[in-house]
Amino acid sequence: MRASPFAALPLLVALATPLLLPSGCSSGGSPPTTSRLCTPGNFVFCRCADLSEGTKKCADDGQSFDECACLPVEDTAIEDFGVEDTGVDPDTGTPGDTGVPKNDTCPGHVLAVDPVKDTVVDADNTGASADYTGATGACAVGTGPEHVYAIIPTGSGSLTVTVTGKGTYDPTVYMRDTDCATGPQVKCGETTGAGGTETFSLNVVTGKTYWVFVDGKAGSTGAYTLTASLKAGSFCGDGKVDTGEGCDDGNKIADDGCGNDCRPQGDPVAGGKCPGLPAHVWPGKTLSFTGSTNAYPNTYKATVCTFGTAAQDRVYAVTAHQTGTLNVKLDADFNAGLYVRATPCETGAELKCVNDVTTTGAGIETMSFPVTDGKTYYLFVDGVFSNKGNFTLTLNF
Repeated sequence: MRASPFAALPLLVALATPLLLPSGCSSGGSPPTTSRLCTPGNFVFCRCADLSEGTKKCADDGQSFDECACLPVEDTAIEDFGVEDTGVDPDTGTPGDTGVPKNDTCPGHVLAVDPVKDTVVDADNTGASADYTGATGACAVGTGPEHVYAIIPTGSGSLTVTVTGKGTYDPTVYMRDTDCATGPQVKCGETTGAGGTETFSLNVVTGKTYWVFVDGKAGSTGAYTLTASLKAGSFCGDGKVDTGEGCDDGNKIADDGCGNDCRPQGDPVAGGKCPGLPAHVWPGKTLSFTGSTNAYPNTYKATVCTFGTAAQDRVYAVTAHQTGTLNVKLDADFNAGLYVRATPCETGAELKCVNDVTTTGAGIETMSFPVTDGKTYYLFVDGVFSNKGNFTLTLNF
């Protein structure tokens, strides 16, 4: 049984050298134009130090590539996939193949998966140990000997894992995140019988490790084919703020400042100090989210505005993605005001402030100010006198 040519990582890297364009004189004396070398975000093949094929990603500027992602040189003395040879047979004590699968237990056998070609492994878990079981649900039936794979995508996008059993083998497949042995189960497949195919898809982040377990229903074992394919693309949760997203911290943790819908959410400690929680505003999109000043101290005081000297406050780092006028609406259940600063957050000039509702109860405050595309402004929600409470903040152009 053998792995495909793309069956393992860590990476041996060879720096990809950007193509040098020929220089020359122009007839009109104007500087020569530089054409785009590659399409940003696309993957192409590159040649590794051992002359094998790797992949490299086109950089955002379209003029260079990331490092060439290559595979390690396998131990050619071992013919069977995933078998570790220590030179001593554990049963007889004589020199020979130990027959211990490298992918029998965590941390598993590492597989590089890239968007250019599928990673395919043919293996047999007969004789492997039964160390793990699937979590509650369909995959809890996976109680047989299993193989473990540490899958590392070379790009962000949608990963599809497919396992097809051969003969009488009834496969169960599930995936863990964060930790191989104890991490949460994020996906599972258990719908078919002997010789069946189990599959699932999920969004993954480049460079992060995900653990896939090829298990068996009711102790079933046997030969199988595992295929991992990756379709590159951006998504909410990939750690990169894409068009229309209010934030993207690359995780699925609730109340950490950025929600699973890629909008500001929650009241973490970072919201009470500069630079504040990120909030990105895009043309044609309204960014609306809730917050509170209850959990924060009175850290900042406006110098131009006449309020906010004794009340608790919170901060947002608002990045504009259009040059124009940004509109801000604050709907609070307490007497609150707004002010905005330019860089730096702590001491930047106050561009504008508003506290039109002077009653002690709830009210709505609105403010508009000019912004420049790509620039970040620091928006403070502050209480009047010692007031504090909850609010909804709405931002748009």
